[in-house]
Amino acid sequence: MEEIKEEVIGAETTEQEEPSGPLSETIQLFKHESFTDGNLVYIDVMTPIKLSGTGKVSIDKERKKTFIGKTQVDFSGKVGPYTFMIEDSNNVKEAIDKFDDALEAALDRTREQVENMRKEQESKVIVPNDNKGKIIT
Repeated sequence: MEEIKEEVIGAETTEQEEPSGPLSETIQLFKHESFTDGNLVYIDVMTPIKLSGTGKVSIDKERKKTFIGKTQVDFSGKVGPYTFMIEDSNNVKEAIDKFDDALEAALDRTREQVENMRKEQESKVIVPNDNKGKIIT
């Protein structure tokens, strides 16, 4: 088997063995790290990893890290958690710098989706003399 040299988390560089099992071909694993200001800003960093057949874990450099923003948002007087992607970030500093813009873009998309659902609900017609009370869209 060809020896693959790569960064290994918590282990020495070893010969990469193919994982086996029912999920080995479809599962994509990530190392999860979380950063916060201790108040309302949370950033989760999902670093892609590979799992060898021997159980060794290494960073998967073929996939990009994913940055996820989390905060609390007031929706019409009801405060709740809100999660969104922070696109085009390569590190935590960039994700922090893009947090506000990514939040605003995600909120705009959510507002648009809610408005579209509201319009769809308003456009439905209830047929009054139909015994089954069918709704026609």
